[in-house]
Amino acid sequence: MFSSILLIDDNKLDNFYHRKVLEKSGFTGEIFECRDGKDALCFLQREGKYEDLDINFTAPELIFLDINMPIMNGWEFLEEYGKLSQDLHSIHIIVMLSTSTNPSDHLRASKNPFIHTFMTKPLDKDQLLQLKTNFEYEA
Repeated sequence: MFSSILLIDDNKLDNFYHRKVLEKSGFTGEIFECRDGKDALCFLQREGKYEDLDINFTAPELIFLDINMPIMNGWEFLEEYGKLSQDLHSIHIIVMLSTSTNPSDHLRASKNPFIHTFMTKPLDKDQLLQLKTNFEYEA
C-alpha cells in the first residue's frame, strides 16, 4: 500500500508494537522511527544526522504522529511542518495516533489541515483496514 511509513513517537514499546502490526499487515515496505517532532523534521528534510541518507531513500508517504513527546510534541511538530515546502506537504499523509481521550485534542486535530484522521493507540488491524479503505475511496 505505502512504500514507507514514519512513526513519530517517543515510546519505544509503542513503536515496536506498531512496527509489528504494520509489518504483519503488509501495509508498507519500509518503516522509519523518530522519537520527537524535532528529530522528525530533520528526517523529513534530510538534515543533521539524516543528511547522508541513501540516494534511493523513499520519503514516507504516511506519518503516524503522537501528541505527547519531549523536545517537540505533535502540535509543535505540525506548526513547524506547516512552514516546510508545499512539495513536502503533498507527499505526506499524517495520522494523529495517540492515547489521548481529551475531546479538545480530537477537535484540534480535526481542524488541522495536515491531519488526515485521529486514531487511538494502539494501532490495530481494523484501523489499518479503515485507513486502506479511506485511501482507496479517495483515489
